[in-house]
Amino acid sequence: MAHISQLVYLVIRYIKDKIIREDFIGFINVHRENFNSNDDEPKMSGTLIGDTVLNILKKCSLNLDNCIGISTDSCATMVGLERGAVTTLQNDLKFAVKCPCFNHALNNSLIKGCKVQSIQNTFGTISEVVAFFNSSAKRTFVLNKYLGHSLYSLCQTRWAEKHDFILQFSTSLVKIVKSLDCISEWSDTVTSSKAHNLSKSLTCCEFIVSLHSISNIFSVTSPISR
Repeated sequence: MAHISQLVYLVIRYIKDKIIREDFIGFINVHRENFNSNDDEPKMSGTLIGDTVLNILKKCSLNLDNCIGISTDSCATMVGLERGAVTTLQNDLKFAVKCPCFNHALNNSLIKGCKVQSIQNTFGTISEVVAFFNSSAKRTFVLNKYLGHSLYSLCQTRWAEKHDFILQFSTSLVKIVKSLDCISEWSDTVTSSKAHNLSKSLTCCEFIVSLHSISNIFSVTSPISR
């Protein structure tokens, strides 16, 4: 179970004929389920989410005593001890224990790992390179000539996309450097100087080691996080 703004998506995991199954119940619009009047203030809370999910389970005619686990992300709305959705559900689901979402826990671990200064510097340099090429049609043309395509902005929140981007950037590093070296020969001193500095940043030892470290980790975690 996870939530995005006022939407909650609900999945039921169970065993049938010794086979583990996961069935998608549906997207639940918490506001629509609870606030029929335009005059009501649509306040979102963990208690409201928990009660809404509980009503959906009852509508499905499920035996609530058979529920033994509740898995959600780790935001306060879901796992808060007093008014979290999990706590609200556990009031009726007597045998259900809180089970952390391991995919979410993995992403949180990656976020903490990315607080290492050299890794932060690497992400910052990559963002600079992407912005440098994307801010000019001429520079994009040169990049396309060497790389065959443009570079898209580094996504800060969607980890699956971030995985793909870093892996692509790592394998394309040589061609990206060649593009920068080409631009560093231009007569425009501001642009050529910036390209030269970015090329130096991409070829320094710390950047290369950090980039390959990230790539090696992401090549393992990418299939898991989807």
